[in-house]
Amino acid sequence: MKQRGAEEGDLVYILDTATVKGKCRKLSPSWKGPGIVVKKLSTYHYRLKTKAAVMVANHDRLKKCLDRDIPLWLSRYREKFRSPMPEGEATPVSPPKAGSEPPAPSSDSPVSSPPPGTPVAVPQPKRKRGPPVPIVSPLTLPLTQRCTASAAARTTAG
Repeated sequence: MKQRGAEEGDLVYILDTATVKGKCRKLSPSWKGPGIVVKKLSTYHYRLKTKAAVMVANHDRLKKCLDRDIPLWLSRYREKFRSPMPEGEATPVSPPKAGSEPPAPSSDSPVSSPPPGTPVAVPQPKRKRGPPVPIVSPLTLPLTQRCTASAAARTTAG
């Protein structure tokens, strides 16, 4: 029996055997994807992630993706597998600018602040909306103003 091996981070297509009532199976695409192998569960089973779902598939329903250009979401997700961080090491933080000193943590504040280097969400102010602008249509104007408005439009256009 031929065994197709895939490693974590490999790009694959998944065989789509589902049929939709009313659609011709021969004319619909046979392969879904590309997707990425998230985890190898056993020698034959793999956990895969596509843009829409996470699924488990057998190795005989997979085909390696050899495309040159891949979707942006997939290339970003694939970076997790290419550069694994050593265990116990935190994510790298950009070095502080020269001449600036990090603020010293104060223990007298009742609110605990997040550790340095973690992103903090800044609340955005709500947008102020003005009064609604009335929509002026030539049909809502009185008859005398309609004639003058259309005549003025003809003279400026011609």
